Amino acid sequence: MPINEISGFTPLSQAFTHQDIVSRALIKTGQADNEMVQLDNARQALRQAISYISDLLNLAEKPDYGCTLQCSLETTEDTHTRLEWIDLSQPYTLTNGKIVIPSNYIYSIKRVSFVPTSDALLDMQPTDWAMNATRKDVSELTWLLSQNNTEYRQSICWTQFGNKIYFYIGNNIKTPVRATRSAYVSVPYDVSQQIISVFFYRKPVLDNMFAPNSIDAQANYALDTGSIVPNMTAYIDISDQYTELVTRMVQKSILEQLKSSVPAELENEINTGISLIKDNLDKELKMEAEEYDKMRYGLRQRNNP
Repeated sequence: MPINEISGFTPLSQAFTHQDIVSRALIKTGQADNEMVQLDNARQALRQAISYISDLLNLAEKPDYGCTLQCSLETTEDTHTRLEWIDLSQPYTLTNGKIVIPSNYIYSIKRVSFVPTSDALLDMQPTDWAMNATRKDVSELTWLLSQNNTEYRQSICWTQFGNKIYFYIGNNIKTPVRATRSAYVSVPYDVSQQIISVFFYRKPVLDNMFAPNSIDAQANYALDTGSIVPNMTAYIDISDQYTELVTRMVQKSILEQLKSSVPAELENEINTGISLIKDNLDKELKMEAEEYDKMRYGLRQRNNP
């Protein structure tokens, strides 16, 4: 199994449970004992609110849902592309015994790095390729396999496509697949024993919608389905600073279900909270655009005679 470790799947709140948020929203709308509002509907509204806010945070590249995954290259090439790869669809058991399938929770991958191998004498081996791999589009990655490619002999490039991370690895680098091939006996780099660190933003872990105290809800933790989602009584997977915002969003959903008017004050509070996150997103996108323009300008200057 090439996945060695995953970190970052602890619920972000350590103060509020799903039940806390739903109960508060029902009470604030005066619907705690109203049969017109089903508990499951309020729980679904909370799931939607957390998903929406987490999307904005991940797009703005906030660290809330940042995770790391350590893995190794597969021992065979991908049969469809002949590229090296990592399978993200295999279940992994966390230290608390819960099971997660990484591909189900990866929102976006930020960086892929090859970690140096250390021992009692050296921080890294002379043949280590200890750098960040270069992200490429899938079409670029497959083109690099062409015999016309002479510029990436000592490079490693990657892309995520579906439930796999594909790698182009230059022909001056030995890998587990190439370990027995005579052409790679004396190449300068060897990543066959190196660990790969994948930095990614994950999706939130949401309420599993089982009854709060049911046997099914408890047993769900042990099922090999990739589902690590908790039941209603567990902590919610969003930072405490956003719990008031998601509570208001659940309130609004309850009022809309009842065909009741949403108070202007509540609507304004929701819009203000979302606007603050979107402002950060706009700043992040602007900064990325500026950095990209600088890179393009630098490349133009470099290519000038």
